[in-house]
Amino acid sequence: STRGPHDSDSTSTHTTVYEGYIHQVLQSKVLLKFHPGFHNQYRGGDYAVCFNFNRTSLRRCHFALNFAMSQLGPDVLFPVKLKFQLPQVCYVDSEAPVLPRAGKDIKCKNVKLSQINEHKKHQMKIQF
Repeated sequence: STRGPHDSDSTSTHTTVYEGYIHQVLQSKVLLKFHPGFHNQYRGGDYAVCFNFNRTSLRRCHFALNFAMSQLGPDVLFPVKLKFQLPQVCYVDSEAPVLPRAGKDIKCKNVKLSQINEHKKHQMKIQF
């Protein structure tokens, strides 16, 4: 919010309060955006500015992190070391262009065919 115009006379009791938003942050400047009425009447005077932090977005980030931790575990979100393993599913789209791989076939393991419904079986090619 902004109070202004800011006079050197502290006996003035009437100040208009404007609410705005941070529009852009540059290296040494912060650009603020207010209601068009403020921008139209602004004549280059000094204003006292105070910033308030809305904690809603921070709360949402913490909620998402806690939810992901409960569903995926800490090793997925914050791995300490890499764990290499074979692909769990191999899906080849029959309509996608196939790139030559120097005569090598795609080899996949750990495919659980019971999890793939019948409709998808006809639309894809699975190689073992």
